[in-house]
Amino acid sequence: MRVFGIDPGLNGAWALVVDGRAEQCGDIPTTGEGTKRRVAAGVLATIMRSSQPTLCVIELVGAMPGNAGNTMFRFGMSYGAVIAVANVIGVPLELVVPPVWKRHHRLLGTDKEASRQKAIDLAPHLSSSLARKLDTGRAEAILIGIYGEATWGAGRVAA
Repeated sequence: MRVFGIDPGLNGAWALVVDGRAEQCGDIPTTGEGTKRRVAAGVLATIMRSSQPTLCVIELVGAMPGNAGNTMFRFGMSYGAVIAVANVIGVPLELVVPPVWKRHHRLLGTDKEASRQKAIDLAPHLSSSLARKLDTGRAEAILIGIYGEATWGAGRVAA
């Protein structure tokens, strides 16, 4: 099974998990600067299509108290772009809330650094892609993908 895990957002990331092993990861491609920064949906579509996933698992997120309206609007736009790419390509899609995938990995109540360390433990061959503290999005995409395969992988038929 080939699962494309996504931690959404302009600072989010993607990961490809093949038969339970994280194979690749990277940042969500973007274009523009500052408030004009957007998901480069065409680039993400190329990455996703070339990965030939049988499933896409995206973290289901909502509004965060204290964030400004324009910040949440931009986040919502990027979240929608990621979902649209999966839908246009025709990859089956599942959404998962953070407490569920974190519970699976025994990370409830921990910080993002714990997610990065867990991803390094599970995918030491990708440690150079997870070396910086800023790489927590990549780590979480890996963990989301691994969770997705463990949860929805059995019996899933390729699209």
